[in-house]
Amino acid sequence: MNTTKNTRLFRAFAAGVLGLAGLVGAALPASAFDGGPPPPPIDDDPAGTYLDLAGTSAKVTPYGTSEWQVDVTVQNFGNTYTAPFTNTFRVDGTTVVATRSMGSIAYHGSRTDSFRIPRTGCFVQLKLSVDSGNVVTERLETNNMTWMVRQATNPCSIAPKYTIKAETFRAADESSYNLGSDEPFWNFSSVGTAGTARTTQTKVFSGVDTGETHPFASTEGCLWRNCGVGDYAPNGVGMSVQLWEKDQGDMTANQAKAAEYFGYAGFIASAAGAPPWVTKAIPYVAEGVKWAMEYLEDDLMKTDTFAFSPADLAAKAPLKGQSTISTRYLEGGGGIYYLNLRATRVS
Repeated sequence: MNTTKNTRLFRAFAAGVLGLAGLVGAALPASAFDGGPPPPPIDDDPAGTYLDLAGTSAKVTPYGTSEWQVDVTVQNFGNTYTAPFTNTFRVDGTTVVATRSMGSIAYHGSRTDSFRIPRTGCFVQLKLSVDSGNVVTERLETNNMTWMVRQATNPCSIAPKYTIKAETFRAADESSYNLGSDEPFWNFSSVGTAGTARTTQTKVFSGVDTGETHPFASTEGCLWRNCGVGDYAPNGVGMSVQLWEKDQGDMTANQAKAAEYFGYAGFIASAAGAPPWVTKAIPYVAEGVKWAMEYLEDDLMKTDTFAFSPADLAAKAPLKGQSTISTRYLEGGGGIYYLNLRATRVS
């Protein structure tokens, strides 16, 4: 479509206000927007008596040469005492390696537990099930599962390899940039350890109308690392998605600028480094988008910067061949889009 420069800049400014303001939400955990808009907050102080247990800290670390050290903290977010209960730990989410009793927890209190399990290799992933016997009747049961992942060495030949690929998107509502159909294109950036950063770009999807779902080509949207082959992700994967409405801009320059500013965020330096990386990356992505909106003649609809930690990846695909779809919610420029990403463990 053709627009005057002044009209384009006004639209770019409006999109920037909507899109960049939404970047703050990207600092939430990777699953925060899965399935649609953020849910309404849960009442922190509902009427009556209630219990709510959650594993607020869970980590596994090498101990000597033949054991793993497991340290967990379980907190009661309720307003009364719990009964004693049992926690179960499963390797790969399947094989029980420990069943541990935990005493009553006071309201807003917590308990910790530390123990060791045998180490048979350089990699382990454990699933903690809090109150696995369902002794405690809780307000929420969905936050009782926690994953912990650790490598004793890097590289580790038995560690999992993953792919993360954009499969489809749905235009729940067209943007307000023009009176006709949308013509969106996407930039996908990702990084794990040093030297793994990459940014790719899709084709322009012409004639996208409200309610339509469109697939990405087999070679498009390969966020980690390439489609089908996959790679190790010992520290998790940081990602940034940009959704643009095509106007008169230079798409090659757009992709290059996205890659440049995404690269300034650096790599994820440790197994616990995914959340800090997101916090660091958001301002760089915002600066790159600001530049592109000012100098290139395309219209930003939305950006989304987030990360899958090693624990997130384990939860999504604990065993070879397993995969999970995560849906990202992007609202900006008057449009609402849903992006479906598939995380797959390939080895």
